[in-house]
Amino acid sequence: MNLRANIKYCGNTACFEIYRDSPGVYHADLVYFDGDIKISPPAKITLIRGMRKWTGSCEDVELLNHLGRVIEESYLNTV
Repeated sequence: MNLRANIKYCGNTACFEIYRDSPGVYHADLVYFDGDIKISPPAKITLIRGMRKWTGSCEDVELLNHLGRVIEESYLNTV
């Protein structure tokens, strides 16, 4: 499953390409960010599905959970 996620990050739009690595583990690659490079999100993020939240390779819990919700919504739309 590959999907694109356009999300708001620091008041700007960030676009990520998300793909599944293994059950519960996903990777998100930053495609573009329309804001200042000094505040851009990480270029590569690993996301791990937990029981009630998403964890991963960056400290921004809000960003991890936002990308996780995109994954969950995509899954619900395909079932």
